[in-house]
Amino acid sequence: MAKKIGRNEPCPCGSGKKYKKCCGQNEPLDFSLPENMLTGTPLDDYMRLYQGVSIYAQGIGQFEEEGKILKRVESELEKKLRPGKEDGIPLSLFMSWLHFDFRFGRTRETVVERFMRSAPASRLIEPGPTHLRHFAESYCTFYEVLDVHEDRLEFLELGTGETWQVFRANEPYEKEAAPGDLWYLRLLGSPSGAYIYTSPYIYPPESKSWLTLMVRELEKSALDERLEIALSGRDLFKEACKANVPNWALFFLGRYDDIVPLGSAAVGSSPRGSEANAESPGKPTLFNTDGQLMSLTKVFFKVKDRNGLKERLAALKGFTYDARDKDWTWQRRTKRQARTFGKMVIAKLRLRADRLIGEVNSLERATELIGRLTFELGDLLAYEKVESKSIDSFPDPTEEEMRKFDKEQQELYSYPEIREAIEKQHEDYYLKEWIRTKTPALDNQTPLAAVRTEEGKRLVAMLLDEFGEGEERRPAYEPKFDFDRLRIKLGLPPKKN
Repeated sequence: MAKKIGRNEPCPCGSGKKYKKCCGQNEPLDFSLPENMLTGTPLDDYMRLYQGVSIYAQGIGQFEEEGKILKRVESELEKKLRPGKEDGIPLSLFMSWLHFDFRFGRTRETVVERFMRSAPASRLIEPGPTHLRHFAESYCTFYEVLDVHEDRLEFLELGTGETWQVFRANEPYEKEAAPGDLWYLRLLGSPSGAYIYTSPYIYPPESKSWLTLMVRELEKSALDERLEIALSGRDLFKEACKANVPNWALFFLGRYDDIVPLGSAAVGSSPRGSEANAESPGKPTLFNTDGQLMSLTKVFFKVKDRNGLKERLAALKGFTYDARDKDWTWQRRTKRQARTFGKMVIAKLRLRADRLIGEVNSLERATELIGRLTFELGDLLAYEKVESKSIDSFPDPTEEEMRKFDKEQQELYSYPEIREAIEKQHEDYYLKEWIRTKTPALDNQTPLAAVRTEEGKRLVAMLLDEFGEGEERRPAYEPKFDFDRLRIKLGLPPKKN
């Protein structure tokens, strides 16, 4: 019997290419599963097909230029999320996100979307093509268990209100299914017949109200981020779910400080601001340090054990108690928060009778607070409601009020020590930190790395032009940063006046 040719060995035809990139492409796809992995259901076909997707992903990482992005993201998140480890997330959650959800490169396609256009995929027969489409269309989100049957589970999707019929596959967690529980998982198939693909995270029925709110806010944040694909209707919700898997994973691991809000904007740029101002000319639109639209928001929790709550709140990471004001402050520093500006305040909390009231400045932070406290202190309190009032809904200040505010600001900025402190802050941020910070607008490169290519120089120059225009719109009495200093440091020509 002839020796089987390894996929990474030179092709025997003499082309000089690897076997899998040459004659090996014409081999029929043949993937098998160990006996102990077989379920006796169509889920086995999905698992066999996934081996092909996984091999194709390895090829992208090894042979394609854009594969560097895929490999870098995989390496970085493996360190954070520790997939498959006892203190990490399920491997199925991580790998399905990496291959079915993560968009990268110029086409912004996922691995499975690229695989669907490949030569190996063109030779698949049904149900292979349909199952590939199910991979591409799938996403992780929360479902409520409506009913438990001998052969299937009935789920209600929180984000869309759609009912799913999910066939059992004899997995141990299926025995835990109870009506009212909330499951975070990925389904493969259609609402009329699907299978569970990832190990679920399960929450009790009382979690439904805050989980529903969080899912809704994540959908809104995806719209704010303006993903670079055509979105409409249900697709918007699907893409929000796909983009947020790493954030949910960090949440499940209790790694709240590492969560990056989807709607965050880069310092010096507010992509949503121009749109909001177009709708309401002359009225400033305000954002917090995470780039989230500001609103005066209160979160109410009903307290079950007041004394126990005080002790547990004081023990939470990032929470400090002020004995004078008798309130708690939640502070943290995120990767998007410059070290120059120190930690930022996420929320203020105070106890009033049998209520714990949290005050935040955006709906996104409200959902973050709800999730954190319910997860950490769910035995001591229960989420009740959110009250929010947009800053835009307040009446416009009168001319007299504006003159008074302007005068106060001019007096404040007239102090040399204040101007020096602000100028030093700008210098430290832009010249030392920003140039070494990975930026989404630069395809997750740092400005220092981006300017090594002509295309990168063009993108960095555009960002600096935008930052500079923002500075010019500030009042004349405020200290301004000279972005030509940053251009020179990055090897770019000064801006032409």
